[in-house]
Amino acid sequence: PGGAGGARDLAVQQWMRVRDDCLSRGRKYEDSFYGDAALGNDALASKEPVWLRMTDMAPNPHLKVGGYSADDIRQGELGDCWLLSAMSVAAQHPEVLDNVLLSTEANDAGVYGVRLF
Repeated sequence: PGGAGGARDLAVQQWMRVRDDCLSRGRKYEDSFYGDAALGNDALASKEPVWLRMTDMAPNPHLKVGGYSADDIRQGELGDCWLLSAMSVAAQHPEVLDNVLLSTEANDAGVYGVRLF
């Protein structure tokens, strides 16, 4: 498939394969390339960062409830303001975020697809 729609379709298929593989094995997704050591920057060197899943923060999490808002973005201490500011701007254009997020549904595998282009 060609074009942006075809690229999105391929990304969704890849995301679904990873999600379905985790679900079939009864395991949560763990990134073998970017593990715990990839979390944060020098500002976190004196702290012990902890990975949390959405389900650790809310019993029934949602990525999208009633649309998007720039106020939905909360920056922590990871040093990723460049990404969060871009997502805050994109939140003002729902069609953009709907294209960036491959799914807005929480899943038991903890697999979420985000297209950065």
